[in-house]
Amino acid sequence: MKIGKFGVGSDLQYQDVVEGSLILVADRVVELIYLKYLKASISYDKEIRVETYPYAREAVREAVYNALIHCKWEDGIPIQIRIEEESMYISNACVFPSDWTTENLMKTYNSRPYNPDLANTFFRAGYIEA
Repeated sequence: MKIGKFGVGSDLQYQDVVEGSLILVADRVVELIYLKYLKASISYDKEIRVETYPYAREAVREAVYNALIHCKWEDGIPIQIRIEEESMYISNACVFPSDWTTENLMKTYNSRPYNPDLANTFFRAGYIEA
């Protein structure tokens, strides 16, 4: 996976490439996003410091894991995470089912992973639901 921080005008400020076992990569990438790429706003609840990130950790984790499980790995294209000041984009080489439409995405649907064995491995490891 490639992670890049971009500034104004699409200038790449810094980047990381994370390689290895997909389960380890998934954990490392989510951790790296929060340690290096996102800034938390700080507030206080009485005497306790509260850090609030722009994106819920659970949502980023879900997006990263989905990108890994649904990626078309045989193309050799790494998953790319682009982090800008106001947005984050996660993209991968994937193949949508032939009957897929934009309308399907906005409705309830059954997941059909491109890599069912990979999805099953992540499920058995306790990282995702069936």
